[in-house]
Amino acid sequence: MYAMERVKGKESWKKLIEKKLYAYHRKRGPAIKWRNGGKSWYDNGFPYEKIEDECFCATFARVSSVKIELHSFSDSPAICYKNGTKEWYRHDKLHRINGPAIVYLNGDEEWYFMGQRHRREGPAVTYGNKQYFFECGEFVKFNHLN
Repeated sequence: MYAMERVKGKESWKKLIEKKLYAYHRKRGPAIKWRNGGKSWYDNGFPYEKIEDECFCATFARVSSVKIELHSFSDSPAICYKNGTKEWYRHDKLHRINGPAIVYLNGDEEWYFMGQRHRREGPAVTYGNKQYFFECGEFVKFNHLN
């Protein structure tokens, strides 16, 4: 359940995560909007920053007051380039559990696990009709006769 509240020039969105416990959260837009135009982004209570320019849109998780990392929230890409390429990150490393970490507009894809090309049940890299197999970042020669 979600709740929106307006108090003294601040509009905030929250998500019920436990009985009587709400966390700042909003999927499509900032969780907090200030009267002066400022915005704060949250996913399940975790703050992050969103940066957009003419080339891409990216989300960064705030790890401390001085460090931010590329990070995907709610299985949304961390970076969306204007050319259609989408990239998923976890703590600054290319990573996605149930899908490719890089998807190109033409359908090409690359699977990553914690920053390394990796996929056990199929090719980790697909470019057109070419397939390349990797496990833990190491190229694996595929023998289709076995």
